[in-house]
Amino acid sequence: MYSKAVFISLVFLAAVSSSTTLSCPCEVDNYLLLKCEKGTITNFPEDILDNCDLDAVDPEQIKAIELAEQPMKTIKTGAFRSFPNLVQLAFIYSDINHIEQEAFDGLTKVTSLYLKGNKKGLACSKAWILSRHWTCLTMT
Repeated sequence: MYSKAVFISLVFLAAVSSSTTLSCPCEVDNYLLLKCEKGTITNFPEDILDNCDLDAVDPEQIKAIELAEQPMKTIKTGAFRSFPNLVQLAFIYSDINHIEQEAFDGLTKVTSLYLKGNKKGLACSKAWILSRHWTCLTMT
């Protein structure tokens, strides 16, 4: 028979371990579109790559990423290295205020970029953005 102190300790440990377990807030649909729950991505792509199995989908297979209403502030250099086959990117209504100079390096297939609703004065690599032949570009 467990003592009361041991029982309380076991309950506490179970509560702590379940509250610190990181779960994946993202999913990949049949069209290979990666979407994440609102308010769950602070560091892209680390929050996804470190915490998600993505239903065993290889990140290289993903064709589009849509992150809406996320607290992330920066898109970092090399952020898309794990996603070389992207054709569409949408970072909308988030807290992004800076896109590093080489954030989009290696993305040769992207034809659509949506940056609508981010912080005013968004600083980004406009040279890369303006040098592309876009099917769709939204930055307002």
